[in-house]
Amino acid sequence: MRLLAVHEAAEEAHVHPVARRALQAGRDLAARRREEEKQAKKLLVALWRTGPKGKGYLRQLNTVRKAVLEHADREEREEFAALRRAVGTKRLRMLGAEVKLTQAYAPTRPHRWVNNEAANKLAAPLLGPVDRLRDLARHATRR
Repeated sequence: MRLLAVHEAAEEAHVHPVARRALQAGRDLAARRREEEKQAKKLLVALWRTGPKGKGYLRQLNTVRKAVLEHADREEREEFAALRRAVGTKRLRMLGAEVKLTQAYAPTRPHRWVNNEAANKLAAPLLGPVDRLRDLARHATRR
């Protein structure tokens, strides 16, 4: 769950804006991916609230898994493939570096209200450290 939250935050902040600008159908493509991510975020929030010991957790987990795999497949086939054709190697490398940097401070859990590029860019630097402190505290109490 943590990796998904971090990955999606980085995509919202960097990949989708580049797709909107660089691809002919970029606005529509990015909007579809963002809608899928918004739905996945809702599923992740519900899964997080249920917790591994909660009723229906495995069913919810399978729903999230299916949604994420379908989303990743569409992303690879549509958005990423088109970006590789439309954007130069140098820009793709820079985009990769931007994504990695964002992943270093991005939130580690889904926050439903952070559901667009602007909210993500504003909230991620604040929520990321808070989430990481919560993760540390949670890990420390389990020992």
